[in-house]
Amino acid sequence: MRPAPDGGKTPGAVRAARRAVGDPRLVRAGQGLVPTPRAVELREEVGELLRGCENVLRPGAGFDPVHLERTFTVQTSDVVPAPVVGVARGGHPLFEGRITARRFAAADHIGISRRGKQLGPIDTALAERGLRRRVAVVVPSHTSAMLLARDSGLVSLGLADWLPQTLGALGLRTFPIPLELAQLELGMAWHPRNSADPGHRWFREHLAAAVRQARSE
Repeated sequence: MRPAPDGGKTPGAVRAARRAVGDPRLVRAGQGLVPTPRAVELREEVGELLRGCENVLRPGAGFDPVHLERTFTVQTSDVVPAPVVGVARGGHPLFEGRITARRFAAADHIGISRRGKQLGPIDTALAERGLRRRVAVVVPSHTSAMLLARDSGLVSLGLADWLPQTLGALGLRTFPIPLELAQLELGMAWHPRNSADPGHRWFREHLAAAVRQARSE
């Protein structure tokens, strides 16, 4: 039995879809419409396609870190932030007496900045006391600063837990900085294209957790 013609009332998009699949999909039965066998098959097939599209478009869908095989590149300073201390070679004149803010400021200093900045929290704290230090050179890392302090009469800033054995082997000594300094903050930055990437996000979360744990120990 053939379905009755629609008298031109069926929307053009519906007629086009019927022609595309070669099946009317719905036929009239009494006062209603019922799907054809092909329509039932299409419902299952289209459902699978839609679920597949959702998995593709939804960030993190199907992500399993157990099977993650990627290489992440991290650029960071030498150590996790810790209390800041002063560093100088063992025979530096600073160690010949009590290290005051004025004597500390009078020494020639090594600045540490990847961007070449000379001023920082130390200079702000000194300025509050009406003091100013002279930064003779700026290096990009604590390691470079330690090596330069070893071979010169310059004073550097270091971190309290920066490999004490290494400092001793280099002939360096640390001393408390005679200033009130806020604890250093650690930040993390990445390219915006990786923000929604599930693998990259998983790595960032675990890296941040590891740093928090290291700072609490």
